[in-house]
Amino acid sequence: MLLKGKSNNWAILKYGVAAPILFMAVMVSSVSCSDNSVNEPVEIDALKEEKVGIPPPPPPAPPIDVADAALKIQKREIFTAVEQNPEFVGGQAKMYQYLGENIKYPAAAQRANISGRVFVKFVVEDDGSIGDVNVMKGIGFGCDEEAIRVVKSMPRWKPGVQNGKNVRVYYNMPIVYRLD
Repeated sequence: MLLKGKSNNWAILKYGVAAPILFMAVMVSSVSCSDNSVNEPVEIDALKEEKVGIPPPPPPAPPIDVADAALKIQKREIFTAVEQNPEFVGGQAKMYQYLGENIKYPAAAQRANISGRVFVKFVVEDDGSIGDVNVMKGIGFGCDEEAIRVVKSMPRWKPGVQNGKNVRVYYNMPIVYRLD
C-alpha cells in the first residue's frame, strides 16, 4: 500500500455504499421466521395386526451324480484337438477319391469361369456321422452349396478319440474347384 497511489473518491464512495448493503443482506438472511404453534403427535386409535403369509421354501433338489454330469458335459463338448483325429474310412486317398467322384461342378460356376477353394467346417460325431456342416470361406456360384451337399452325404468316419473314448471333433476341409 505504500507504493500505491491515492484511491479515487468514486472508488471510496462505492466501497462506502456496498459494505452496509452487504451487511444488511447477511443480517436479513440469518433472521428466521418462527411460528409459535407446536406440532403435537398424532394419536393412533388402534393398531391392526395382520399376518403376512410367507410361502414355504421349495424342496431341495435331488442329488446329482458328478460322474454322470461330467460324462454328459464331455459328450456334448466338441473338441478341436484330440489324441487321435477322426479319419475317413480308408484314409485320405479314399476321401479325395470320394470327393472327386461325387462333387459336381455347378453350371453357374462353369459359365462364370469360377475356380477356387471352399473351406468347410463340420463335426465328426462320436458315432462317426457328420453333422453341423458350415462353409467357413466360400466362392459362391453354387460351389458352397455343392460342397455342403457332398460333405453331408459322406459315409461314417472313424471318430476321434480322447482319453480312450470316442468324442465329437471339429474337422476343417478345403474343397478345391478347378477348371482345366
